[in-house]
Amino acid sequence: DVEVVFRRLSPGKLASLLSPGVDRIAEDIVADIAPAGAAQGAVGAGKAVLRGLDPAQQAELLALRHRFVAGLTRDMQANVRQLVDFDEIVVGGMVREKQLLIDLFQRCGKAELAFLVNSGFSFGCALGVVQMLIW
Repeated sequence: DVEVVFRRLSPGKLASLLSPGVDRIAEDIVADIAPAGAAQGAVGAGKAVLRGLDPAQQAELLALRHRFVAGLTRDMQANVRQLVDFDEIVVGGMVREKQLLIDLFQRCGKAELAFLVNSGFSFGCALGVVQMLIW
């Protein structure tokens, strides 16, 4: 079950892995919402303010970022079915990537397909001999 697998993710560990990317995402958001031409200045000003913080404040900001990402992960774990339609992802992906579906079917059913081909040939020959004898 997807929910069980998603719940096995450690929010703390995931937050440690994803937290460094939060700064880049924040910069992208500022660049998107800032007036044209002011994005570079806004991002630069934000970075300057962050560099101007004393070490205790910077540590508190890093801890806050970690808690935010961990909390977001917990919320996503609790509501994974509302956030992601896994059926649409899988079925939609297979419909769009027909060759992938064919390759998957051939790889997974290789032994079964070989049996069907071989047994079809054998049964076809046997039935052909019986039909030949009847005529």
